[in-house]
Amino acid sequence: MHEIFSSELLGEHVLPTIEDARQRLLRPGGEMLPSAASIMIALVSGEDLGKSLHVTESFGFDLRDFNAIHPRKRPLYREDLAPVLLSDGIEAFRFDFSNASSFPGERKVIRMTARNAGLCYGVIQWLRIEVTRDVHYENHPSQRRSVSNWQHTIYGFEEPMHLHAGSVVSVTATHDRSRSWFDLAA
Repeated sequence: MHEIFSSELLGEHVLPTIEDARQRLLRPGGEMLPSAASIMIALVSGEDLGKSLHVTESFGFDLRDFNAIHPRKRPLYREDLAPVLLSDGIEAFRFDFSNASSFPGERKVIRMTARNAGLCYGVIQWLRIEVTRDVHYENHPSQRRSVSNWQHTIYGFEEPMHLHAGSVVSVTATHDRSRSWFDLAA
């Protein structure tokens, strides 16, 4: 038994650890538990969330230049910021621990369709862990929880985008085996 997954799934050297355990410790016919894990994403909005991610003005002062030094990748520790999902959740990356023996880095473009209109601040990321095919854990952002060590992560866009229902946003998704990153596709 272990808990080596980070909030972003790939931290704490999880992929090399699982590859090593599969190669050296798993007997023929043995079962990998968890059997798989996924990095899930959706386009995110929310008035209170936006105030913590992007600044415009305060007391008549234009503060937009401060956005350049604000980190674009941020863990979301506060439950009171209430993220609003503008798109359905999409599986950005899936790691099938039962059937694959190695997990190389990946880069791809994901097209995401807004199902609701709103001011999109970026992408929110969460985990889906499949203990077995029938038993899974998912810390979906729309499900309130009292306590969790697995936080959501926000990957903010340089500027918020006004989206209409049906708008399509292309996001570049990458992982290098130890961290993931999501940004608007060029």
